[in-house]
Amino acid sequence: MKTATQKKVTVIVLASALSFPCVAAEIDYEIQFGASRNDNIARTETAEIEETIALVGLELDLQHVSKRLELGIATNLEYRNYTDNTFDDEVVGSLNADLFLKLVPDVFSWVFQEQFGNVQTNPFEANTEPNRQDINRFSTGPDLRIRMGSVTSVEIAGRYSANSFEVGDLDSDTLNGQLALVRSLSSRSSLSLNLSADRIEFDDEIANSNYDRQTVFVGFQSAVSRGSLTLNLGYNEIHDNGATFDGSLVGLEWTRDISSSTTFRVAYDQRLSDVADSFGRNQAPGPGFGDVQQTPGVSDPFENNQFSAGVDFSRGGNSLFVAASFSEDEFLTLGNLDRNWTDIRAGVSRTLGSAWQFRLGGSFRKTEFDLSGREDDDLTYGLGLSRQLSRTLGINLDWARNDRDSSDIGFSYVENVINLSFSYSRN
Repeated sequence: MKTATQKKVTVIVLASALSFPCVAAEIDYEIQFGASRNDNIARTETAEIEETIALVGLELDLQHVSKRLELGIATNLEYRNYTDNTFDDEVVGSLNADLFLKLVPDVFSWVFQEQFGNVQTNPFEANTEPNRQDINRFSTGPDLRIRMGSVTSVEIAGRYSANSFEVGDLDSDTLNGQLALVRSLSSRSSLSLNLSADRIEFDDEIANSNYDRQTVFVGFQSAVSRGSLTLNLGYNEIHDNGATFDGSLVGLEWTRDISSSTTFRVAYDQRLSDVADSFGRNQAPGPGFGDVQQTPGVSDPFENNQFSAGVDFSRGGNSLFVAASFSEDEFLTLGNLDRNWTDIRAGVSRTLGSAWQFRLGGSFRKTEFDLSGREDDDLTYGLGLSRQLSRTLGINLDWARNDRDSSDIGFSYVENVINLSFSYSRN
C-alpha cells in the first residue's frame, strides 16, 4: 500500500513549507486543484475505459541558507483520486529535500537527504497506476574537509541510505564511503582524485544478491561567468557472488549561456548502477523532475550510458526549449531487459497580453529491446491555455494526446486527456 509513504511525504512537505517562512527562507509554491477526463485510462489497444480524476498538486521551491544551516526542498507532486475506481488513488511526482547542518562551517557538516518518486515496475507495460511504484530513499552521513595548505584539501564523506520500495522485495540499505584529494587550480576551477566504495545489502537476501561497487576517477570542475564544466573520467566495478563486472566511468556536464536569454547544455554519463542509485541521481530538480522514471524495479545491476543536449530560451514571459537524449541500459544478468531509447522534446510558451499564456509542446520516444526485438514508438503532443485571475489565482486548461505504436500485438494505444484546474501561487 502507498498510504504510509504518502503520509510521510505529506508531513515533510507541509511541515517544511509552514515552518520556514518564519525564518530567512526563499519560498515559491503553487497549489493546483481540478479535474481530468481520460478516454483510455488503462492505455489499452481495445476496450478503452474512460475515467474522471480529481487532482490536487503542489509545486514547491524552498531555499534557506545561513552560516550553520542550508536547506533546499523541491516538489512536483500530484494526488490523483480515480472517481470511477478504475485504479487506486495515488501520489505521482517527485520530492527532493536536502539539509546540511554545518557543525564546523567549511570543515564538518552532517547531511540529511529525503527523496520520493515513482519508477516503472515492468518496462514492457504501459505507464499506468498498476505499473508504477513509489520509491523512498533516505540518506544521511558526514562531510569532512581537511585543508592541506592553501590550494589542496582532503575531503571525506560517508552515507547510509535506506531504499524503500512500494511493492516487491527490493528494500535495501546502501553504505557508501568517499575519499577525494582536491587541488584548486584557480578561484573557479579544481582538479581531484576520487575514490568511492558502496555495499548494497537487501532485506530479502534469498531473493536478491548483495554486492559491492568500487569507483575511482579523476574529476575537473570549472565555473565561469557564462557557464560551467564538470568532467569525470575513471573506472568502476561490481563484485556479485564471486563474479566481477567492470566498465568505464565517464561524466560530463557542460552549460553555456549563449546570451542573456539563451542557455545551451550537454551531458554524458556512463557507469555501473542499480535502480536505487539511478533513482537518487536522477531525482534532483531539473528537466523531467516529477516524471515517472523508466528504470525497471529489479535488483539486478546494470551499465547505463546516457547522453543529452538541449537549448533553453526565455525572455519577457516567453520561453522555448528543444532537447534530445539517448540512453542505453545493459543488465548484468537479466538480458531480456536490455534496451536503448532515443527521446526528442520541444515546447514553447507565449504570454498573450497581461493575463493570458499559451503553451504548445510534444515529444517522441523510440524504445528498442535488444533481446526480444520489440520496438515502441511513443508520440505525445498537447497544448494549454492559462489565465491569471489575480496576483495569486489562475485557471488552466490543457489537452494532451499520447499515441504508442508497438511492434508487439496488443500494446499499441491512443489516449486523450483534458485537464481543467485552478491554481494558487506565491512567488
